[in-house]
Amino acid sequence: MVITETGGCIEGATIQVVRAEGAGEPIPQKTPCGAWDDDGGLLLTDLTRGVTLTLRGAAPGYAAREMSFLPFPTPGSYRAVFIELSKAQ
Repeated sequence: MVITETGGCIEGATIQVVRAEGAGEPIPQKTPCGAWDDDGGLLLTDLTRGVTLTLRGAAPGYAAREMSFLPFPTPGSYRAVFIELSKAQ
């Protein structure tokens, strides 16, 4: 999910896979969402364990941010990733 510094979902935000499998165009996140919700954001499936994934979160009026991580700590598990953006200067 792409969120604000207070944990709220950013309307109009996109998430882009910039390194690893599935790299391509920005994808709009599903809203409403928030750091404490069970729905919203973007769900990536069928990722390869052990392959580092880099995502870029972006939204109008905010500075874009990239984050890299390993997708799965254990087989069959999910990992929530929050890309926190700050207002553009």
